[in-house]
Amino acid sequence: MNTALLVAFAATSLSVADPGSPRADLEATLKLNPNDATTTLRLGILLQSEGEMKAGGELVERAYQLDPSLVTDIVINAPGVRGSVCPSATGPDVIVGELPSVGTYAHTGPPQNGITAFAIGTTSCNLGDTTLLWQSSTNNHPLIGQNIYRIKDGRYEQLGMSWLKHAFAVLPGNACCSCTGGGGGLNPGCSDPYSAGLNAGQHRLGPRFEVNATTGVYPYPFTSPPYTSGSIDRRCQVNDADIDPTRNAGARYFGEGQYVAVDDSAAGNQHNNASYREISFSPSGDAFVASNVGPTVRELAAIKAWPVVNPSAVVVDVDDSDDGRFHVGYNVIDNEDGTWRYEYAIHNLNSDRSAGAFTLPIPAGVELTNVGFNDVDYHSGEPFDGTDWSFSRDSSSVTWRTDSFESNANANAIRWGTSYSFWFTSDAEPDVKVAAIELFKPSPARGDDSLSVSVGVPSGAPCVGDTDSSGTVDSLDLAVLLAGWGASGHPSDFDGSGIVDSADLAILLASWGDCM
Repeated sequence: MNTALLVAFAATSLSVADPGSPRADLEATLKLNPNDATTTLRLGILLQSEGEMKAGGELVERAYQLDPSLVTDIVINAPGVRGSVCPSATGPDVIVGELPSVGTYAHTGPPQNGITAFAIGTTSCNLGDTTLLWQSSTNNHPLIGQNIYRIKDGRYEQLGMSWLKHAFAVLPGNACCSCTGGGGGLNPGCSDPYSAGLNAGQHRLGPRFEVNATTGVYPYPFTSPPYTSGSIDRRCQVNDADIDPTRNAGARYFGEGQYVAVDDSAAGNQHNNASYREISFSPSGDAFVASNVGPTVRELAAIKAWPVVNPSAVVVDVDDSDDGRFHVGYNVIDNEDGTWRYEYAIHNLNSDRSAGAFTLPIPAGVELTNVGFNDVDYHSGEPFDGTDWSFSRDSSSVTWRTDSFESNANANAIRWGTSYSFWFTSDAEPDVKVAAIELFKPSPARGDDSLSVSVGVPSGAPCVGDTDSSGTVDSLDLAVLLAGWGASGHPSDFDGSGIVDSADLAILLASWGDCM
């Protein structure tokens, strides 16, 4: 191992305009986990670049002892020896090549019934033909988000999310392709490892609210409210009740890493920046520990695991006119008792406009029960309102929504890097119809206030009024309605108003005849 070359690399690759911030972050990470090889190596290189040759050299040697393959794979102005020459995108194209580690870093609340904070290691790769900017002291460096999800009983939900790691140095390697080496950023074909311990470092975890993930633009320095060192603050927080194996039989879990970078977005390559990996949880002391289960699935957000786990689930991409992307998933489950469970999830990959309402075409007369909603908790000082979405119904549709942007700019919209879930049970069998996602932030220049997407919904429209399920709306159904006139909770309350009245009579007469 050539230590002199490592020093040369540090001088070209590491931005030291703000050396205190990266050094403090690295030192805090190593204090928490002294056996973190990638962080040990980064700190060793940084110390050498600052003239502390002996201390830095000792750390480089220790990193080699902890993980010889890590240091062997570091590229110093030379072609890589592993992988293949794979850059194919025009411009920089950062992806998550590997999610190598996941760790537990803090806990609060009652034993195994509070909140556990996790961090997920991420190894980025540049699949583009241009160097990705990586300047630690400006807003030209990548941000790293970490999320955790659960698939349980056919339902997909987000359980937790972290603040954003501000990257500050490159250790170029060959995790994905043959690396071209050099400094100044993440060169074509090169990879860069950030361990779970480094991504858990609170010092350089910044808030999400300042980031436009469509363009990759954010302010620097980032807003940094006070936090308690070593606590759950800023880290990926998950409620213990959601991951306790004794309370979640059959559940499967997935960790996700996502990068945001301004030059990656400018090149139009921002839609493949998330990757996922299955993880598992087990109790340990007051908290829970996580372990990797399967391989990293590159360039796909975690919601794409839903159809893998539940083949009846469908996930589609939906783009807004500002180049932001949503993933919309649904899963219809036959309960085999004359009812079906309808599950939906909207994941905002990187749309700055966000989503403020979700409308499904469901006619009056279709019975809905067990209506539900799930979001993910913001924390550590993010300004967003966490109020659950309201649910409403009219004669032709149902809608979940948050406050409008005009009335509350910090309302609980589906912002980038989050997934919200919706569900209900119905006695009507499924059909595929067009749903609508109402965009939260207005864009007068674009004019697209909503997006359309085909999903599974209860059918039932032709048979509204067929209370005896005969296949025909006729005099027998009319007799049932008249017998229930003025009653509440009656099957002839087709418009869901709470009472059988003239409006329900009009609906029945409009549906008169054979069901189609």
